[in-house]
Amino acid sequence: MNTTKCPSCSHIRQPGEFGATDECTKCGAFLMRAPKPTSEMVLKKRAANKQNRATKKTERKKLNKLVIANLIIWPLLLILVIILPTDDSGSNSTKRQKIVDYEPLISSFTLNPYTIEAGFPNLVEEYDSRMEEIYNYRRKAAEIALNGGHCDYVNYSEISDSSTIDSLVFWVDCDNGARIYLTEFEIDDKLNQ
Repeated sequence: MNTTKCPSCSHIRQPGEFGATDECTKCGAFLMRAPKPTSEMVLKKRAANKQNRATKKTERKKLNKLVIANLIIWPLLLILVIILPTDDSGSNSTKRQKIVDYEPLISSFTLNPYTIEAGFPNLVEEYDSRMEEIYNYRRKAAEIALNGGHCDYVNYSEISDSSTIDSLVFWVDCDNGARIYLTEFEIDDKLNQ
């Protein structure tokens, strides 16, 4: 005695009812019986379920590792951001600068002062009020060129012909052939970083 429940109207078909055996006698919906599972079908389904469980377990482990890593890394980063000094005013923070002995990396005659006796009468006349600043900027330009990684040895650090009394420009020639131009404002900016 096999009874079949209709998936549409939930009518239970009784044995002996008139009509097609694969149709519901109440609503006419198609009734399909699932085939009886064979042992091969059961084994395949069990293997698939086992594989699904293993995949889910692996995914859960990966997710757990990721969550744990995030729980460790983010608080550490937050602590570093809070602890490291971020005071841009320079009042309480210690600024980190490269400490290098520049003397062996700068030619001995590079930073000779501009004087009338040294053959720079026009330059001395034009920039007389800023001559000490010019000397200091030449040294700083040479040091910045060396720190920048583009210069291996400074041959010259000079004031450029394009300079004006209000806007000084310097060029640095390096032994490796590089020439670096820096304005007084760029030099000040790099020293304040």
